[in-house]
Amino acid sequence: MRARMDKITKSLLDSLGSEHELKNFSESVHCEHFANYSFVSNLNRTKFNLLDIYTGSGGDCAIDGASVSVNGQLITSTDELHDIVRPSGFLDCDIAFIQAKTSSNFDGSAIGSSLTADGLYTWR
Repeated sequence: MRARMDKITKSLLDSLGSEHELKNFSESVHCEHFANYSFVSNLNRTKFNLLDIYTGSGGDCAIDGASVSVNGQLITSTDELHDIVRPSGFLDCDIAFIQAKTSSNFDGSAIGSSLTADGLYTWR
C-alpha cells in the first residue's frame, strides 16, 4: 500500500506542475522534476527549462537530474559556457547529480551505486 503524500508537498507539486505544464506526467516523474527544480533553482539565478536538467527516462544510472551552473547560470551547451566565461574571466562552477525518491525511507547505497555505475562518465 502506497503512503499518502502530505498536503504541503502535494500543494508544492501541484504549483510546480501548473507553472511548468507537468500535468501529463506520472506522480513519480512529477516528483523527479520537483526534486530537480528544488535543488537547481538554488544554484541558478535565471529561469530554466526543467527538461534541460531531466535525465530520468531510463538507462540513466538512477540519476533523475543533472546540471552544470557556471557563475550562477545553468549551462546547456559549450557555446553558453564560452559566452559566460570569456567576458568575466571568472569561473564559479556547481555540478549536480540529483536522485529523487518517493519512499519515506532512505537507502544511501542507492546513491553510491549511481555514482559507480558503468557509463556515468559519458554523461553530457
